Amino acid sequence: MSTILSKSPYHINVSETDLIYAEVDIYVYTGEQTVDRFASPNYTLKSTAINGSLTFDIGSLVNDAIQYPADNSYRTDGAWLDYEIRKYTDDGTGPVLATDAIVSKYCVDGYSYFSEGANFESEKALCLSSPYLYAPSGEQVRFPINKREGVIYKEFRNGNTDNANPDVEVNLTSTDFSGQQVQYTNTFNNTVDRVQICRADNSYDEVRIVRLDECKYEPIKLKFVNRFGCMEDLWFFKLSKLKTKVTNKEYQNNQILSDGTYNIHEHQFRRFNSQAKESLTINSGFINESMNEAFTQLLMSSKVWIEYDNQTLPVNISSKQLEHKTSLNDKLIQYTLNVDFAFNKINTIR
Repeated sequence: MSTILSKSPYHINVSETDLIYAEVDIYVYTGEQTVDRFASPNYTLKSTAINGSLTFDIGSLVNDAIQYPADNSYRTDGAWLDYEIRKYTDDGTGPVLATDAIVSKYCVDGYSYFSEGANFESEKALCLSSPYLYAPSGEQVRFPINKREGVIYKEFRNGNTDNANPDVEVNLTSTDFSGQQVQYTNTFNNTVDRVQICRADNSYDEVRIVRLDECKYEPIKLKFVNRFGCMEDLWFFKLSKLKTKVTNKEYQNNQILSDGTYNIHEHQFRRFNSQAKESLTINSGFINESMNEAFTQLLMSSKVWIEYDNQTLPVNISSKQLEHKTSLNDKLIQYTLNVDFAFNKINTIR
C-alpha cells in the first residue's frame, strides 16, 4: 500500500531468459482505481535488452496528471499509474514470450532522498515533514493522512501520555478513489497536544502540537507542498518586513516650444513600463531543532502560498541557503527567510 513519489525516478526492471526486446504499456489516470482506467495506454515504452535485462523509468510520466488546487483549500489529488509488460525473444514482431499481470501504483507529486535508495516508496501515515507543529492559539491545525497506511486517528489532550487511552479515536475508512487517498483532518482545540496515525500493525506516526500566544507581531502562515506531495502549514511568529522593488525604463524628452522656450513643469526624463514586485522577510521565532527538516522542504518546494491581508497568495522562497541550527550549537533556534510574491504589483494579466 506504499506510495510512489513521482518527482524521483521509478524504475521497472525487466529480465527473462532469452529476452531480446520488451514493451510496457503505461496507464495514468485519476478517479476510481481500475474502473476509470482508459481502454488504451497513455504511453507505450519500448527497449532492447542487454544480456536479457532492461530498465524503464516511468516515475515522471504521471506528473502532468497530478494537480493542486489554486485556492485556499487543502487537497492532494494523486494519480494511479498502472503498467503491463510484454516480453519478446525477437525485435517485437514475433510472438510474445510472456505478458506480466498489470501492476497498479498510487503516485503523488513528491520526491525521495538519494540516501533512501532506488525505487523508494513512502510508507508515511502522517505526511508531515516534522514531528512538531507550531500554531497560534485558536488557529486551525491540519494533518495530511495517507489512508493507504493509516487506519486509526488518535488524539491526546491536556498532556495525556497514555497511548492506550486517547481522548479521541477514529477509524479511517479506505477508498479506491485517487483524490481520497490523502485525508486532511483538522482541529481548533487548544487542548490537543499530540496526534497519532496508527497503521494496521500498531506502529504509528506522531506529531506534537505547540500552541503559542504572540502578543507583539501578527503571525504569518505559509502553506507548501512537502516532499510527500502533501500540503503543510508553517507559521512565522516574529518580525516581518515588506519591501517593494520597482523597475522601469526611461527616455529623454527634449520638447522645445515654437517660440524657443520650454515648460519647466514637463518631465525631461520620462519613465515608462513601470512595474513593481513585493517581498517579505519573515522570522519563525524560537522552535525545536527537529523543525530543520520542515524548513529544508519549504525551501525546496515549488508550490508555496501565504495567507496575507486575508488572502491566500502565491509566493516563491527566494532564500537559497539554510544553515541547520541545533540546540547544542545555537542554544535558541529561529530562522529568517525571504519570500517573494509570485506576481507583479501592477496587474498585467491579459
